[in-house]
Amino acid sequence: MWILSFSESDTMDITWHITFSGVSPAQIGDSATPHTVNHHQSDYEKIVEQDHAELYNGLHGMSKPGSHPRRRLVLAVIFTSLTAVITILELVYWFFRRSTVHISVPGTVLFALHEILGVVRFLVSIYAPPSGPAFDTTVEAVFSLSSLPLAYWMVRTVLRIELVWKRGLPTFRRRSASHIERASERLDMTMSWKVRLSILSTLFLCLFFLRDYMDLLPALNPAPDSESVIKHLLAASQHSFWFTGCLSLIVLNYKSGLFAGSYKSATYLIWFNKAFLFLHYVPAVVGLYHTRPALDLPFIIGWVVQSVLVYQSMSLPAVSNSMVKGYEDEESR
Repeated sequence: MWILSFSESDTMDITWHITFSGVSPAQIGDSATPHTVNHHQSDYEKIVEQDHAELYNGLHGMSKPGSHPRRRLVLAVIFTSLTAVITILELVYWFFRRSTVHISVPGTVLFALHEILGVVRFLVSIYAPPSGPAFDTTVEAVFSLSSLPLAYWMVRTVLRIELVWKRGLPTFRRRSASHIERASERLDMTMSWKVRLSILSTLFLCLFFLRDYMDLLPALNPAPDSESVIKHLLAASQHSFWFTGCLSLIVLNYKSGLFAGSYKSATYLIWFNKAFLFLHYVPAVVGLYHTRPALDLPFIIGWVVQSVLVYQSMSLPAVSNSMVKGYEDEESR
């Protein structure tokens, strides 16, 4: 007779969550593919893969108590759709923008650098171990790469660069500023580059060196193994450029009494998109899921800054192309 003894390290506790779905296997069909987990992955990657499996199962009516995967999927669809609309509006605005009247030139340059850094962050992230499905990476690539033409059109507008053809070859030339554009730039430069760079440097130092103290709600997932100093450096730089650019835009809008820099509709949608992200931290809406990121102070500050822009867009008239053309016609007389 053999007697087998097991030590504590030879056993493992397993908790089963059994749920019942109104969808039959026949209705699910071929889409019911199993989700496998590579146990050689890090703890973060395992949790991400498990979360994707739970979202997929929740789409077919199977979920564990206290989770709401379908609501999370709806929020993800809303966020992605709004982001796509915002991206199109921003591209259209800067593609057709030709004048710097009531446009903050330093602020726009900072916004362009923010967009370029977003592409750099994406390129750095693709060398890290994958932490999501290929579809998520594809969507992120589309939104990130669209930042390149947006940054180009921003710089083209504020530097007054025009594309002309000479002897069948494309050539860039810089047109001279009109009187109203020079007046707008003088108003904008009442806030000097020295002040802007001081704000930019202070923000960067705080966001980079105090990043461990920025979390208002801690993340539920373990830290990714792919975190590096380069990623933190790029994130702090990108946030600093965006905050300083927004401050430049807000100050010029206040001084000129006009709203410029983007469509008003895009400003509203950005605010709503940020507000939707708050719902990910409400357990009554999405439940408690283990991949919830931290709610940090930069996100809160960004939402407050966007709220100021929404207030300005509601209280100030927008600078239209017809208004700019009227200024130019009046100047040419």
